[in-house]
Amino acid sequence: MRRKPLDHLGVPPSVRWNAEFYLTLCCAERGRNVLCNGQIGHAVLQSACFYEQLNRWWVGVLVLMPDHLHGIFGFPYEHDMISAVRRWKRYLARTHALTFQRGFFDHRIRSAESYHEKAHYILQNPVRAGLVQSWEDWPYVFRRASDEGAQGSG
Repeated sequence: MRRKPLDHLGVPPSVRWNAEFYLTLCCAERGRNVLCNGQIGHAVLQSACFYEQLNRWWVGVLVLMPDHLHGIFGFPYEHDMISAVRRWKRYLARTHALTFQRGFFDHRIRSAESYHEKAHYILQNPVRAGLVQSWEDWPYVFRRASDEGAQGSG
């Protein structure tokens, strides 16, 4: 069964500045370890942090899995989510030959409780997949140091 692509129309004007979103991006080739091999994985994490320095987004939590990634991203009003993600995917394709499925999944985070739920889910992903005993052992994690409340325990 083929999933229907979602139409991303951007962040509606009614959404406050710097809204936070839970995002999932899937590699074009599923079922194969594309992202979690030392050099590529660390390059993906570094590029996400570099985009943050460019003020395209800010990253609260980002976890790479072998064939997809999950993260919580905030987008300033002047850089819309669709363009920022599209540019990042294009950059990763050009510099690291990574190809992603068209589009991505997004869910707007509307409360601190929802943020912590999503952060917990993201951090526990490698544990649920049987890749590590504890999310702290997974090398492909970026978590903002000020995000202590979003730890994966609990």
